[in-house]
Amino acid sequence: MPIGKSILSVSITVIAPLFCVQSMAQQLATNMSLSEAVNLKKSQYMSYQQNRFAVEDPAGDLTLARLLSNFPFDALQIKLGSKQISVPQETMSTDEASQFCRQQNILDHTCKEQGYVSRNDQVHPEPFVEGTLEPLKDAQLLKAFVRVIQEEKNRSNISPIISEAPRWSDEFLSRFTNKNNYGASNPEDYGYVVDLFDKPLVALFFGSTSKFMTTNKEAELTRWILSQPIRSVTLIDVFRKAYQLHRGDLHHALLLSENIFSRRWRHAHREDLQMTRRLRPFTNWKNGNVNDNFGSWYHFWGVAYYGLIAGKDRALWAAEVEHQGSVFLGSDAYEKQEHFVNLQGARLGGDLREAILSGRWSQIQTTADDTAETSYRNYQISYP
Repeated sequence: MPIGKSILSVSITVIAPLFCVQSMAQQLATNMSLSEAVNLKKSQYMSYQQNRFAVEDPAGDLTLARLLSNFPFDALQIKLGSKQISVPQETMSTDEASQFCRQQNILDHTCKEQGYVSRNDQVHPEPFVEGTLEPLKDAQLLKAFVRVIQEEKNRSNISPIISEAPRWSDEFLSRFTNKNNYGASNPEDYGYVVDLFDKPLVALFFGSTSKFMTTNKEAELTRWILSQPIRSVTLIDVFRKAYQLHRGDLHHALLLSENIFSRRWRHAHREDLQMTRRLRPFTNWKNGNVNDNFGSWYHFWGVAYYGLIAGKDRALWAAEVEHQGSVFLGSDAYEKQEHFVNLQGARLGGDLREAILSGRWSQIQTTADDTAETSYRNYQISYP
């Protein structure tokens, strides 16, 4: 890979999200025109919020391209120690605050019922120890996902489709790219961006799919998760609900599953959110003492989504770039399980894509044993 592309890949994978922290209350709910987006100030870029799904969104395209433009230099400065990033914490919205125990050192009955566990009252106080095995069984996981598709076909006559993914818009390309002579005729020329990366990948690298690629079903899926018992919701459960909400459109189902985590990944206490408390861990950690349950779910859905729309090989490349970006900046503590999740999400998304596009999904033999539990390897853990 050319060095320029490598640096850009690393920077948008690891550095980009750190610059994108804003309060949800400060968002600009809009599908604005490209002319309006041109006048946005730099401080407003991450306030952009698409209010309805659109395959082409010129204003969002320009905003993403602008965010990306300076990050290779920031990555190098951080690596060399000449620049530091202060990462502000995302504030809670009113509805989240009502469901979240703000005082971490106070554990009352309401908090216990809602599933909050104080950091001073952990069930597993011992140090985190990562397992060395991939947490999921690829073949079983694919069958569990396909079983959902088959069951929904039999139960509700829902057939699977993969709708069109977001792309760089013709309006944005015509005004802000000049592939024959970069930058010569336009001070804002982003031809290099569209040459190197498709739009969904840039949004994923920024951790901002919920801002630039909304499905309009995020609130419904979040409410459903919050209605479930503590530590009960599996990957298959979330997929089934998202699949039902989007009537068999796998593109939107996996994007929706990613977006509910994209919206919250910057939260100062994301591991203690009520939504997180309802998610069953699936990664390998000694005695179930999971370091980052939220992070594993967030990473899995993001790379699975990309595998579905871009194919397995490109998603595996993106997963490897993400991992190398962490190593590049020295933030590789507890990276084994996260990297495994990225790779397995990429394979799952790519395999689902192939099964749907080929029609093979209806011929795959599934049984009642093809569940989330049989797909998880967290009961067979190997430690360093």
